[in-house]
Amino acid sequence: MAVQVLRTGLFSHPAYGEVEITRRMLAEMVLNFNAKTYGQAVFVDVAHKPSAGAAGEVVRLWVDGDKLLASVEWTPYGLAAIRERGFQFLSAEFSTNWLSNELPRQPHGAVLLGAGLTIRPWHRDQAAILAL
Repeated sequence: MAVQVLRTGLFSHPAYGEVEITRRMLAEMVLNFNAKTYGQAVFVDVAHKPSAGAAGEVVRLWVDGDKLLASVEWTPYGLAAIRERGFQFLSAEFSTNWLSNELPRQPHGAVLLGAGLTIRPWHRDQAAILAL
């Protein structure tokens, strides 16, 4: 089942100011995901609290029109958050030009770093996660 991660548009974020998400950025995220640029699996947590454990692992990423979609292998913890606690949206954590921490540091363009299940994503008009 596909889950919406991001969509294109110009948004205002309380911490980052204006953030523009373009189709080029979404395509870079897919290329970097497939190339394993981040150097580890991309995980979903609950409410942006990775210390509480993984809600799921992103196993596939693709662009469909103006949306970035993912297939996620959910953990029992993630399924419970969706089914029992009402977490219905993903809130992406990404970098527009991610730098590896290995030296010399190299820029890689847009990279999806993870996501958090949430009840209030910062960008509106996002598709909800359907009942699993």
